[in-house]
Amino acid sequence: MHNQRVIVVGTTPDYIDLLNNRFPGRVLFVTDPAQRDRADESGPDTSTELLIALDDIEDVRSALSAHLRKWQITPKGVVCFDCESLILAARLAKHYHLPYPSLESVILCRNKIQTKQRWQELGIPCPASRLIYDELDAVRFMNHLRSSVVLKPITGSGSELVFACRDEAECVAAVKTIKAMLARHKDFRMYPTENDCGESNLRTSLAAEELIEGPEFSCDFILKDNCAEIIRVAKKIPAAGHSLGTMLAYLLPSELPSSITRKALCRLLFNAAQAIGLSRSVCMADFIISKNQVKLLEITPRPGGDCLPQLIMKSSGFDILGASLDLAEGRSVDVPSLLKWKQFAALRLFAAHSGIIRAIDDKALRRDERVVECLVIRCPGHRVILPPENYDSRFIGYVVFKPDAVDEITSECTDLISKLVLDMETLH
Repeated sequence: MHNQRVIVVGTTPDYIDLLNNRFPGRVLFVTDPAQRDRADESGPDTSTELLIALDDIEDVRSALSAHLRKWQITPKGVVCFDCESLILAARLAKHYHLPYPSLESVILCRNKIQTKQRWQELGIPCPASRLIYDELDAVRFMNHLRSSVVLKPITGSGSELVFACRDEAECVAAVKTIKAMLARHKDFRMYPTENDCGESNLRTSLAAEELIEGPEFSCDFILKDNCAEIIRVAKKIPAAGHSLGTMLAYLLPSELPSSITRKALCRLLFNAAQAIGLSRSVCMADFIISKNQVKLLEITPRPGGDCLPQLIMKSSGFDILGASLDLAEGRSVDVPSLLKWKQFAALRLFAAHSGIIRAIDDKALRRDERVVECLVIRCPGHRVILPPENYDSRFIGYVVFKPDAVDEITSECTDLISKLVLDMETLH
């Protein structure tokens, strides 16, 4: 009998370690060697992980086919947990005739301008947006809207190189910064110079969007043939003093305003996902509620990352990573009812300034009776460089905790942060 496995494309060593331990013999990882080289975790056995640079699809396809033949593995599905690998995952799924959102839909998802233009054409609520090429374009767009704007790369992810601009000077400065950083950015999968549709302005032009004010939420849902089934809705707690889009914490589950029903949100998510051509998959959506209306920011065919899978597990016992594998294999997925969710929060830990970590002491943090899980991913010697030069190195780890009072969630986060002792040598 053939060894059937789900191909997990381009994910990080922490996810690989988790999935390999939780589902031994079920997954084949296709991993960039650079990820493995800097990992603290030991890799899976050679049959379970193919190490190959992920820049050239033909090289990956050839190496993967040889790997499948050598180990007599039959691919049963494709899963991706990382934005920069979604297009590669779609192309591999197409090559091996496996179910996955189409390459065209994934390319559309990755383009922040084209996604919103499609939504606007179909009347799906989202921020007004425009492709801009220079500082003058950004200023014109802001003046046209008569409101503040957000400037960011077309294909980015998270808070990286995302700027809120409230006047012309901030627009000019943001455009210069983003363009300068993109010109020398080494991650050509996250920020390609061109895509499969022949677009070649992905690093020289930017996405400009209307700045929408209001509470922000993140949700995971299962996109089916005729509906969207929500898995979870988490409220985002912004990190004060950090770059725009940086989240301090997530609160799960979170209630929406009474004017927005869960049924209406499901219908909106389904219509928005269909509008950009997505098919059966676990999807993540970000949205803001402004004036009692949902404004969609993004939908992508992968579950929410970072500390969200662990938060979901603590809150409900639901394994969203395992559910992604199930769906890829054509199995049904049972989402826990709302009654089974208990309220927890996930606090993200950041270094406050640049420097080299001399020591980390998390004992007091772990002893706090609210804390149910604590993960510190940095060690002494780690070098922290703050945005906009680097957006990843400041992240120290996360804490999942049971808040005493939801209304005081930010204060509780501040209290927990104070219990992490981080001794750093300042860079000069």
